Amino acid sequence: MNRKKINFILYDCPKSPNGGTKVIYEYAQYLARKAYDVCIYYNWAYSRYKLPLRIRKAIINAVVNYWPTWFDLDKSIKRKNVYEIKDNEIRDADIVIATDIRTAIPVSGLDNQKGKKFYFIQGYENWDHSDNYVNSTYALGMQNIVVAKWLKEIADRYSNTPAVLISNSINLDVFYPQNIERSLHTVTFHYRSDSFKGCKYAIEAIQSLKLIYEDLGVIVVGREVRPKELPSFFMYKQNASPEEVAKINNLSTVFICSSIVEGFGLPGLEAMACGSVLVSTSYEGVLEYAEDGVNALLSPVKDTESLKNNVIKVFEDEELRNKLQSNGIRTAKQRSIELSCRLFEDTIFGKREKYGL
Repeated sequence: MNRKKINFILYDCPKSPNGGTKVIYEYAQYLARKAYDVCIYYNWAYSRYKLPLRIRKAIINAVVNYWPTWFDLDKSIKRKNVYEIKDNEIRDADIVIATDIRTAIPVSGLDNQKGKKFYFIQGYENWDHSDNYVNSTYALGMQNIVVAKWLKEIADRYSNTPAVLISNSINLDVFYPQNIERSLHTVTFHYRSDSFKGCKYAIEAIQSLKLIYEDLGVIVVGREVRPKELPSFFMYKQNASPEEVAKINNLSTVFICSSIVEGFGLPGLEAMACGSVLVSTSYEGVLEYAEDGVNALLSPVKDTESLKNNVIKVFEDEELRNKLQSNGIRTAKQRSIELSCRLFEDTIFGKREKYGL
């Protein structure tokens, strides 16, 4: 049997949980279990390590065969590290997929024998690049796939071919309401030091809440070593597995998201699925699934006072809390990863017309 070959091109191999990479792994996993021949390439630069090149290559190639430790990738998925994304490093395939701005240009330059080219866009990646550079990657001639309507609007301005929208989704076998008692005055949020995450606003809001609710419980999930800026009464869980994140969500009445800009915002949707009420800034990505006063409470970005007041509303108004919780769970149930995986498969193999898309 001549199985179709699919190459995912990643820039690196995150050693701790990463939302964008998790989505890629979910798609790779699904395709592998559908009997496609899947290979994930990591573009780790050997020169980052001060060892002889031969030793560096051996170490990194060994690492990628065992990582990620935080996601149970199917053993049939091949994993390889390459120094450069070029024709003699990448196998011939039916499909090749660039997964971020750092892989877009080299993938676009690969020979056509490496596969039909796709560009999977999960955010407007202008953190280290100018807007003009980001926009130019949308015009490289690959088929763009985006996770949010606002990203599609931008990508379509610069590409001759409309981007395909496949909204991010979650694994409902992991994220669901569990039979765990929640303490009313409990909140959680995900910490990252990147400024676009706006975590300082969440911290400020929670510190203000602590002055009102002495019994306030706070659980923070993050990838980094416990940040010094977190107050001592914050519990901190580093590198939590998806199952651990789900349990934390089930323990928390409120999930706070203070992002300034983000492509989609999976943690908020995961929290909804577990019955935690989403209190978020109204960054563009969250608007893909959150509606103020219906299934979440939204506030302007960088508005600490509004974040705090919305948490108070959830704590104090039982009717509102129950409404937001029920509608949040209902919203999340419509976002099954299985559907997104099927759409992704049918997109890369040109079969989306069966959905009327």
